[in-house]
Amino acid sequence: MDRPMVRTELQRYGMDVQDLLAHPEVRKFVDWAANKDPDFTATNARKYR
Repeated sequence: MDRPMVRTELQRYGMDVQDLLAHPEVRKFVDWAANKDPDFTATNARKYR
């Protein structure tokens, strides 16, 4: 997938977790997040000099 899922795409899945997890990009993120410590904080802002 070249772009993130938009809200309308996510809404199609509704509350069906199994269908959502069948999406490869969602599964990749969930697997990544599952291995993080509960107090893990990812910085998403770039630091400019």
